Amino acid sequence: MLPWIKSDGKMLNISALVLTYNEEANIERSLSSLSFCKEIVIVDSGSTDRTLELAARFTDKIISHRMEGFGPQRNIGIDSASCDWILWLDADEEISGELKESIIGIPVDTEFAGFCLNRQTRYLGKWIKHSGWYPQYVLRLFNRKFGRCRDVAIHESISLQGKPGRLKGDIMHYAYRDLAHHIEKINNYTSLIARQKYDKGRRFNLLKLIFAPPAEFVKKYFLKLGFLDGLPGLAIAVTSAYYNFLKEIKLYEFSRIK
Repeated sequence: MLPWIKSDGKMLNISALVLTYNEEANIERSLSSLSFCKEIVIVDSGSTDRTLELAARFTDKIISHRMEGFGPQRNIGIDSASCDWILWLDADEEISGELKESIIGIPVDTEFAGFCLNRQTRYLGKWIKHSGWYPQYVLRLFNRKFGRCRDVAIHESISLQGKPGRLKGDIMHYAYRDLAHHIEKINNYTSLIARQKYDKGRRFNLLKLIFAPPAEFVKKYFLKLGFLDGLPGLAIAVTSAYYNFLKEIKLYEFSRIK
């Protein structure tokens, strides 16, 4: 961990970046946690609920843009920001008090090009501490002079030219409303991933279909100590196995369509 000492009383000027699409249940909690940022940039992909009405209470920098992929969508926000330092937060996340203090304490002359932030997820009414979901460091704060979002269909990340540091405190992630919402996301994500893999030349592999799902269950539940998370840990292990099964069987489906 890094020692956070504010030597001159100054802090980084930060533009927060949030993508939205029908996030009225989460958006106020998320944006409220970003009050320490110089500005908040919203990139919305066509919300039909009260998301934009609620977001307008926190920022007037709201960009409407048709979804063309999470990576390109984030890069639109990065290009629209007025600050070099970008804090990327999802609409179903919030910055904890401890993490806020860590960010405020970053010296303006920091040697790092970005920072990895730990994320903790709430699932089935419990904050998960194991299961491969925690600790989970993700690069979310970076200097855009040295970083750009990769153009991928899902699980986009920042390509950073420089050394990243780590901060104390967590991003609090309210990922799923309930189990049905989790299954819905798994179905959507696996379709995107399978399509991306297929377009890059990957084809169906029977051995992966047979062995990858049980291997993932063992990894999450036993090796990553998911059993210590109780019933939510078991659900994570089972749905992770299902996720791997769907990724592979959808590759088979794409090949049959072709």
